[in-house]
Amino acid sequence: MSEKERLLKKQKDDIDKSILALQNEENRVSKRVDHLNQTIEKFISEKIKSFPWLSALVADYVDVYDKKLEKYLETKSHPAQKAAEMVKDIRIEKRFLEQKSRELKYTLDYYESLFPILKEYANDGLEDLANSLADNRARTLFDVEYDPALEWLSSDEYKDLSQTDRYQRALDNYFRRNKSRWQIGKDYERYIGYTYEMQGYSVTYQGIKLRFEDLGIDLICQKPGEILLIQCKNWRQNRLIREASINQLFGTSVKFTLENFYSNDQIPLLFTELLSNFNVKPMLITSTKLSDVARNFANALGIIVKENVPYSKYPIIKCNINRQTGEKIYHLPFDQQYDNTIIEFDRSEYYVQTIAEAEELGFRRAYKWRGN
Repeated sequence: MSEKERLLKKQKDDIDKSILALQNEENRVSKRVDHLNQTIEKFISEKIKSFPWLSALVADYVDVYDKKLEKYLETKSHPAQKAAEMVKDIRIEKRFLEQKSRELKYTLDYYESLFPILKEYANDGLEDLANSLADNRARTLFDVEYDPALEWLSSDEYKDLSQTDRYQRALDNYFRRNKSRWQIGKDYERYIGYTYEMQGYSVTYQGIKLRFEDLGIDLICQKPGEILLIQCKNWRQNRLIREASINQLFGTSVKFTLENFYSNDQIPLLFTELLSNFNVKPMLITSTKLSDVARNFANALGIIVKENVPYSKYPIIKCNINRQTGEKIYHLPFDQQYDNTIIEFDRSEYYVQTIAEAEELGFRRAYKWRGN
């Protein structure tokens, strides 16, 4: 056998060995996939909480493909040892990150199965909300002259426009620009609250004030002898309200009634009777629809439901008269005291559409609030 033939044979043997190794690796992967599918089924059926070992299994599965690339670089005709080492280092780090990512995903999925309301906040601008809260806190501490209208204006607009045009532009931009889902939900609560104020109810915007501690009651609307406890959900049309939201609203309404009106030690056998006795009416208002199961729950529990109620633009500027000083002040939706300001129509207070309208009625823009 000539030297050339010997080299060709050696190369062929090396290739055959590489192919065999890859086939073995593929067989191992196939077994891993089968095992993984069985494990996931077991996880779902038995609600196993051992996320780390399951995540490690998934990470191993992903790791196989990186090993193939590493092996190829080492065994090809012109081996790339340095590249193979780099791939190996990256593979090890990637495997660790993949495992941690899976752990978090499965943990979140499990919690969402226990508490479906968490799904409402998925991709819900929570980072945007957190940053906003942090920024507002910092401004309260360090920048007492900060004007929140700046968030909706360029520096040139703020500097060059007249006061009337400046604040009108800020308000127009507030409506025009994209917002986080949290902000969209807040606007929806304000709109629904406004519609009940127009019906003569005194409205407390509990969802906006308490944020995630509202436990499902966004608005408390009161008239003599009647209280509406309203949960608002401005969701996409293709997303249904599930029974968990109905159950939470009912439970929170019972808790509200017991804490605020019920003094006897003897609690009625039927919570629906308790709510009826004090004319407390749980209500859900949504831009979408309920699932059939959720609607059955609502009927059984006596919860009033209003479906397919879209957000609509309304006179959002609050014109308020200070009880101590008599000053006439208007509040924009991004001002600090906006949601604490109650409009009393019998005191010549108003909701208006434009800055010019507020100023013509003798109201000025709210100053920076310096209270607690």
